[in-house]
Amino acid sequence: MTHKSESKKQNSSGIFLKLATGVILCGLLVVNIIIFTKSIRLSDVIVQLDEDTQKLKKENFILKQELYVHNSLENLEIMAKNLGFTKEAEPHFLEKLDYASL
Repeated sequence: MTHKSESKKQNSSGIFLKLATGVILCGLLVVNIIIFTKSIRLSDVIVQLDEDTQKLKKENFILKQELYVHNSLENLEIMAKNLGFTKEAEPHFLEKLDYASL
């Protein structure tokens, strides 16, 4: 009978080991599915942010070009004429400078 009781103990501990392994594997599977879905969502957010970044870079480039056009010398000259700044600069000397003789 001792042989049967030892066999029964090994059989019940084997079933417990298989059951515990199955529960652990199912738990790991659920955790893996959760992490996978979160990584997919995060990937979608990263793609959207990358698209937004590219759009902002393009808008920034266009704004820089417009800024250069508005600040060009020709454009500034036209704006100055429209605002009445047409007088040419003339130097005014207060007095004639004398140089020391050696």
